[in-house]
Amino acid sequence: VLLVLAVQATWVDKKYVTVWDEFGRYKPREIMEQVPHGTGEYRVAVPARGGFYELWKMRFFMDNRIVDAENEDRASRPVEEQEVFNQWARQPARYWQLASVKNVFLPASYAEKLDREVEWVKAFDVDAQGQIVSMERGKGPHAWLRLTHTLPRAAVYPAEIVSSRDALLRRLADPAWNPAGSVLITNAVDGMPAAGSFVPAVIASYSPNRVTIDVPAGAGGIVMLTDRYDPGWRVKVDGVRETLLRCNGIMRGVAVRPGARRVEFFYAPYMGSFAVSAAAVLIVLVWAIAGSLAKRRLRPQAVSDAARIGG
Repeated sequence: VLLVLAVQATWVDKKYVTVWDEFGRYKPREIMEQVPHGTGEYRVAVPARGGFYELWKMRFFMDNRIVDAENEDRASRPVEEQEVFNQWARQPARYWQLASVKNVFLPASYAEKLDREVEWVKAFDVDAQGQIVSMERGKGPHAWLRLTHTLPRAAVYPAEIVSSRDALLRRLADPAWNPAGSVLITNAVDGMPAAGSFVPAVIASYSPNRVTIDVPAGAGGIVMLTDRYDPGWRVKVDGVRETLLRCNGIMRGVAVRPGARRVEFFYAPYMGSFAVSAAAVLIVLVWAIAGSLAKRRLRPQAVSDAARIGG
């Protein structure tokens, strides 16, 4: 066996052995130098599966990669979100624009269908050593695209009230709707400014469970953060709790009055069901402990009674 292994070792692809670390091998250094990829930056979309795309998703663009509408597990989401994602799966460029995607990496055959909505940065291939090779458009199997009118991660917008979920879906698909001109919401709240204008805001701090945004003076309207809406999120404006809004179908926002404001989104899910479960467990434990103590008190008496009967 050792002799066979020794012979086979002389045939092994030594070059492959030296590059077995796929994360290091396929690190897109050239792209990462040109694409900001920290939290709070514009996002990256990688709407393709398999090969080096999976490595890029898992390792290199985790902080700001957006979940792609066509790959989203819609069955696990609420019905209203499933409908929005179904709509955006047919309009991926509109989805990327609303989700603050600036750069997109995908197969060139798919990219050609989006020619009117994005600009090409380059066509490319990835060689056996994992290096990116620039190629002429039409010859490279992969494409790097850039959106020129994408929304920032946080900004202030005028509010546009839509009457129903169906009206929301129609407006999202309407080519005449300018996403930078208004935010679509289905519920008005007290104190919502009647008018406003598009003004970029500044993300002061960003963590998975808390995001702080500074709104410039003079801006009033809806502050929208292009992160996923969830009822477990809460929001404060200048330290005062306000109503969390569902914006553009799946994103979160809050109404603010004119003036310099600090908006804080923080995750604090409702604990009612957990409290009920904890109380039930506590009751069972108390009952079990009480039963155990009662048995211990009764046992000596039962033994003494048996001794008297036996005597």
